[in-house]
Amino acid sequence: WRDSIPPEKRLAVIRAEIKGLDRLERFVDRLLFKVADTRTLMEKLGARFVSTTVDRINRGIEPPNAPLTREWKQGKNTTLRDNSHLINSITYKAGKELVIWGSGCPYAHVHQFGYTIKPNKRKKLAIPAGYHTRKLMREYGETPEKCIEGLKKAGWKIWFRDKSIMGVPPRKRKKAEPVVLFIRKKKVEIPARPFLRFEEPEKRAFEEVFKKWLSQ
Repeated sequence: WRDSIPPEKRLAVIRAEIKGLDRLERFVDRLLFKVADTRTLMEKLGARFVSTTVDRINRGIEPPNAPLTREWKQGKNTTLRDNSHLINSITYKAGKELVIWGSGCPYAHVHQFGYTIKPNKRKKLAIPAGYHTRKLMREYGETPEKCIEGLKKAGWKIWFRDKSIMGVPPRKRKKAEPVVLFIRKKKVEIPARPFLRFEEPEKRAFEEVFKKWLSQ
């Protein structure tokens, strides 16, 4: 019968049979259910982002420590790792549609963005001259002022120079030698070491967590 129809009036008929629509419908239903509340996803992402940030700090962030800072750390060149307050403060807060991670450490912004420290009341800053001064500060006072006050009460002789604060411990069996306790500077430049980022580790973490969450 088709041969009796002129070619210009013939119709092309395509028959398409789609299978598996029930599986697609179930997938869409599951996806809509998940999208209705993504808090679980945000929780998992927050935990992973904290992990990538901690790992970044442990690996070290440029630029390297200044020579005086390395002296404080007895030659160690690890950045952002002094007393572990910063790295232990990394945390996150997850909501239904977002996740925020960061640090509540008071000086976190100083390391993230960089900062110039200048004296408020005195003419110059007093910077610990080395590891030995840091030990004295832990014993006699947590700030240069408190440490110096504590050392004086313990019998130390303290005097100021233009670029340093010197000290002599109480005499024992032999004459004590003077030591440099603090370096005096008009300002200190702390370079930016951005530890909070969204880079390749965070992108991989997002992809892995999202795929796993979607498949469950």
